[in-house]
Amino acid sequence: MTDPEPVSGARAYWRLLRPYQWSKNLLIFLPPLLAHEVTGAEKLPHLVWAFICFSLAASAVYVLNDFVDVEADRRHPRKRFRPLASGAVPRGYAVPLSLALAGATLAAGAFLLPYPFLWVLAGYLAANVAYTFWCKHQPVLDVVVLTQMYVIRIVAGGVAAGVEVTDWLLGFSLFQFLSLAFAKRYAELLEARASGGAEGDLIRGYRLGDLAVVRILGVSSGMLAALVMALYIRSPDVLRLYTEPKLLWLVCSALIFWTGRLWLLADRGEMSDDPVAFALRDRASYWTGLFLAAVVLAAKQLSL
Repeated sequence: MTDPEPVSGARAYWRLLRPYQWSKNLLIFLPPLLAHEVTGAEKLPHLVWAFICFSLAASAVYVLNDFVDVEADRRHPRKRFRPLASGAVPRGYAVPLSLALAGATLAAGAFLLPYPFLWVLAGYLAANVAYTFWCKHQPVLDVVVLTQMYVIRIVAGGVAAGVEVTDWLLGFSLFQFLSLAFAKRYAELLEARASGGAEGDLIRGYRLGDLAVVRILGVSSGMLAALVMALYIRSPDVLRLYTEPKLLWLVCSALIFWTGRLWLLADRGEMSDDPVAFALRDRASYWTGLFLAAVVLAAKQLSL
């Protein structure tokens, strides 16, 4: 997941697509899942197709991003092993492959899913192109755009399943993924400092001296997400969906634990510059996820 060594042949093309990043697209299932409407003759197939469309779109974006960043990646201690940077995949193949993936996902979205979904998907691709060529070099704007890409996935799930995406879910997602986006930048800045960078050096628009501000913004965003969850617990939506909503306070505790631990490890330099890759190999993240699922299920089923 972190490109530890070069690969060749079909494996290189597969790695170029970054399939582990498709896990982010599970957010598509979140709106109907939280509304307890994930199953159905139309909803589940639509959600599966939406997941496939966003996975193809994500790969199209990552291929384009690697094409644009190839020279910088070749100078990076870890990213130099990526297929384009290492030469395992010819750079000239990148743009045609990216366009083919983007065309395939737009065609699938147009023919297999509700028409509004196509606009959401097109907006996701447009936001990613803007991020690749400009936004990622603009401090703070870059993390805001990264956050919106997560939120767009959630909106896409609601559109695909015909389920309303609540303001509560949007507010929680905004702050939670803003925290992760800041964590990504924080890890990159720490890595640059460990490599001998000076305080005034620019890393994607940030200075190494900005580390404290980035940390404050990231930690506070994560705690605000927990606050939104706390306020949600006494909302009419919760009282309608759960028989024992007080159990959901355990969700707040778990979120505070996971966010606090994430930032503690980030500050120690023990987290990679990709929070998703970190979570996928972090045992505590899996246990936290299982705990959250158990609490939500219990709050839905139990009557204490």
